[in-house]
Amino acid sequence: MITKAKRDLLRVQIQKEIDFARKYKAPNQPRWKRNEDMYLGRKKTAESSRSNVMLPKMQGFVDTLLSKVDSAPNIKYLPGEEADLIKARRLNALKDKDSSPMNGNWAFKDLLGKKHGIIYGRTIFEYHANSLAGKGYKSHFNLVDTADFLIDPAAGGLDIEKGKYMGRAGIIRTQKELKEGKKDKKFIGAEVDHMLREGSTDEEAVEEKAKENRYFALVEGSKRLNKADEFSNFEWCTTFEGVRYFVEFNEHTSALIKCEELKDVFKAEIWPYLSYATSPSATEFWTPAPCDAVAEIFMAESVIVNQQLDNNEEINKPMKGFDVGAVENPALLKWRKDGNIPFKKGTNLDQAFKVYRPEALQNNERLYQILDSIAQTESGVTNAAKGIGEEDKVGIYEGNLANAADRLSLLNKSYTNAYHRLGLLYYHGVKEHLNKKMAIKMIGNDGITYEEITKSQVMPIGREFDIDILSSEAELGIDIQSRKDRLVFLTENRDNEIVNQQVLLELAAEIVGFEPTVIKRLMDTDVFGDSEVIAEAASDFQEMLNGGIPVEPNPRANIAYAKYMVDALTSKGKHMSPEVQAVVIDYMTSIQGVVAKNTQRKANKVISEDEVASNSLAAPEQEPQV
Repeated sequence: MITKAKRDLLRVQIQKEIDFARKYKAPNQPRWKRNEDMYLGRKKTAESSRSNVMLPKMQGFVDTLLSKVDSAPNIKYLPGEEADLIKARRLNALKDKDSSPMNGNWAFKDLLGKKHGIIYGRTIFEYHANSLAGKGYKSHFNLVDTADFLIDPAAGGLDIEKGKYMGRAGIIRTQKELKEGKKDKKFIGAEVDHMLREGSTDEEAVEEKAKENRYFALVEGSKRLNKADEFSNFEWCTTFEGVRYFVEFNEHTSALIKCEELKDVFKAEIWPYLSYATSPSATEFWTPAPCDAVAEIFMAESVIVNQQLDNNEEINKPMKGFDVGAVENPALLKWRKDGNIPFKKGTNLDQAFKVYRPEALQNNERLYQILDSIAQTESGVTNAAKGIGEEDKVGIYEGNLANAADRLSLLNKSYTNAYHRLGLLYYHGVKEHLNKKMAIKMIGNDGITYEEITKSQVMPIGREFDIDILSSEAELGIDIQSRKDRLVFLTENRDNEIVNQQVLLELAAEIVGFEPTVIKRLMDTDVFGDSEVIAEAASDFQEMLNGGIPVEPNPRANIAYAKYMVDALTSKGKHMSPEVQAVVIDYMTSIQGVVAKNTQRKANKVISEDEVASNSLAAPEQEPQV
């Protein structure tokens, strides 16, 4: 447990960090508020005699851009060695389960996070896993409100690990929750007592006030009803004397109800956050948003439209001048259908009455088109991207699609980089907390099967898994023409005798998008359908190689399995000790009976299927009965 003396030093440091991070973030608040107002259609009050129309351009822009990047990148773990193929598949299956809509709902949180990125320029997530007593392993993926997040300005925008401190506001604790946490030793008792004595405050934190602008349904105030019973805390990560800490801090009372070294919470000792910017910078964390690039253009377009409306109103309902003594009832000068205006007898209308009608505005439409063109060019959200392009030919359409994809690829690359970090956090969460069996769904050669797995069945034997991020649809559209050209070339040389046909097939499969393991299975005709058995052979061989102890004969061992063992012993035998060689040779001898049995069973199955096929062909056609 962290001593009170150290906690006192930490609480002073944390308050300074929060204040400094707020100052760094504060200049962004006005533009964020403007973007929120434009997206929510919240307009400023204008003179009653003037038009005050706000065009819904920002809503259209945000939703169109979001629709182009709405596919969540998919994290995939790839084995570093063939022995870990099945382990990687199991980890991928577990990740699919944890991220599904019924559990973590990662895809929808990703979608909402991208909307944050479009409006504010930055998206932040928090990830951690835990293993509570009686409940076992649990995965947690949370979207962090941009308004709540603070970070060390020195972190920059390249790698969040470079930050010495960071955290989020808005962790709400009730008095009951605090008392139960004290009893369960989840929270520090003395700090909870101090917090409860001081009581909560009606004064809202800076972060809470910043969020109120977007409360569309509320005129003013907080969304929290029972504020007197609640405390709003910070979840804060900091570095003190070279050691990373994870704390929960209440700014009003300075209470540190939770204070632990980060390694005791996350063994990997990496910050539990991941983030991406829509316009990434190596030196700045908070950077401009896509909405910032078009906001003033959209505002100018609204001004043009309002000027045009006012001008039309002035033309259609012009001001009038009249001789007070000549008009009996001035109210009748207002337009009415089939209306009559009585004048006093003998009145000279040319002198007593005049209409002041302004000229129609010139070039307003042209100016609007120029502004709209600038917005499309600079943002990448074109009419074609919105689905209202006027392309008549496929080639033109594909060209515009590729251009739009080029502009959106920066955003794709930025969040793909963040998802790589999510893959790392997820992997470490499983490694630390998967302490009980978990049921997963596997898809293999035998179709869908269900397995109960443990930590040892998903953690690699050799080097760590590689993490691959499958890109979204927008980025995949970047090289449409390039891939098409390559495939045309390969197709034209399909029967060319001077071209290596095996390499040609491999390149074609790569361009289409097949994974390396699938390509290997596609080209290895000798062991068709045996990739999983080979992966088991690699795992068994690696286990003997690492431990030098025999393993139980694999009941699935067949010719492909035995072939792998022979090849592995041939290629790696010279690097093995005589003892390990002896273990492997003895094992290969022990599986001979199993290989023979499985080979015979497969042969019998083939013979049986051939007999059924022959009998069906030889059976005479029966005459239809009348």
